[in-house]
Amino acid sequence: MTMKNCFFRNFNAIYRMYVNKVLKLKDWDFIIGTVNYLVIFIFLIYIYSMVIQPFFDGDFSWLYVHGVWYSWQAFNVGMLAFGSSIIAFNISRYHVRRQREREFIAAKAMLPQALSDLCHYTEECAVLLVEAYQNSKNTRTSDRALTTKLPDRIQSHIPVFQECIKTAEPNDANYLADILSSLQVQYVRMRQISQTRTGGTEYKRSCLYQLIKIRVLVDIAFDFARGEADSLLIEPKAHHFDAAIAMLNLGAEVKDELTEYVRKRQGF
Repeated sequence: MTMKNCFFRNFNAIYRMYVNKVLKLKDWDFIIGTVNYLVIFIFLIYIYSMVIQPFFDGDFSWLYVHGVWYSWQAFNVGMLAFGSSIIAFNISRYHVRRQREREFIAAKAMLPQALSDLCHYTEECAVLLVEAYQNSKNTRTSDRALTTKLPDRIQSHIPVFQECIKTAEPNDANYLADILSSLQVQYVRMRQISQTRTGGTEYKRSCLYQLIKIRVLVDIAFDFARGEADSLLIEPKAHHFDAAIAMLNLGAEVKDELTEYVRKRQGF
């Protein structure tokens, strides 16, 4: 492959990546930053064409430069107005961003308590699911009514999560939204298990696995809530799942089974 072909191939790849990123219209900071750099480039050309080049063309004659400016008076007024609007937009954008950051700090201050409530809730859920799971492994007890009461649906964390989601960065907001949606799905499954004893051993093991995943998400969020992590973009590792299993107090037998099951599902 010649150097020319290699250059155009790399250029096309970069161009396609750039266009795809822009067309998705999801990363507004990237789009606005690109527009700002483009505006700076245009103004550099404008300053060169309207200030530097006329001085050279007119042998540094002020009258010649003034004549050029006078001839392009309407264009110059338009460029100045355009530049002023770009500056005003960026100043406004900066103040909005700072205001959102302050609101997020205020909302995040309540996040540790909300996460603590969720930890207690997941431990209550684990008691019910462990009983249902152990009963399902024996045909004589699979249809037995559960002695563990279905935990009340927790609501205290929702206002805190909603405020954080409104003001957080998109990736962090999506992470918190995943916790909320996962909790709702988990509650529906537990209600079905508690009321109708739906599903066999594999289904209940899967419900325990989903509960462990929720606990992992909550545990990871604690570092973020305490300000020890700048983002929630953390890939869960094996030790996160091990810690979650230990904290849920599943019992020795179920703990060993779930540890092996989780490692297979997660590919650890």
